[in-house]
Amino acid sequence: MTTTTSITMTPEAFLLCLGAAAVVALLLLRHWIRRPVHSVEKFIRRIEAGERPDTPARTDYAVDLALTADGFEITALKGQPGDVVKVAWERVTEASAFKRDLISTDQVCIVFTMDDETFIEVHEEMRGFCELCERLPIALPGALVFSDWYLAITVPAFEPCLTRLFTRDTSEAQIHQYTPFNFHGAFQPFQRK
Repeated sequence: MTTTTSITMTPEAFLLCLGAAAVVALLLLRHWIRRPVHSVEKFIRRIEAGERPDTPARTDYAVDLALTADGFEITALKGQPGDVVKVAWERVTEASAFKRDLISTDQVCIVFTMDDETFIEVHEEMRGFCELCERLPIALPGALVFSDWYLAITVPAFEPCLTRLFTRDTSEAQIHQYTPFNFHGAFQPFQRK
């Protein structure tokens, strides 16, 4: 024969335990909800302070941007590796940054206008993009510093925010001729501000 022991609790003790559990649950929930917001705010403060916060290393790049002594090279890493595109700083007449709307996210891009009126576009999904952005003021004297323009480009979301980073001669600026395509292939011309 088995005996069962029952624990009886007074209504006051039960309400006290229930109240304590609710307080603990609310404190944990508040911390859980607030933590990502706090992390994002801290990340933005570090960028505004000129720091480059640590981010997890990405390994699945499709394109490589490699800095060279006199410019940079673009090489496909996946799919059909083709020719290497070489860009010399001395041939760049203008550099402008903008955001491309990819429906669920934005993509920060830089378009370089070359002296033969062709365009070279790079974007943040290319390995070496941040290093290229940091090199711009050194390679192209007078170019905006990365930390000065990056946040201005990213807000507000889903707006192009076209920003000129560098120009050799304002009378020869060609960015108005560049009309990048959006993710679905529809024209999305950008206007000078």
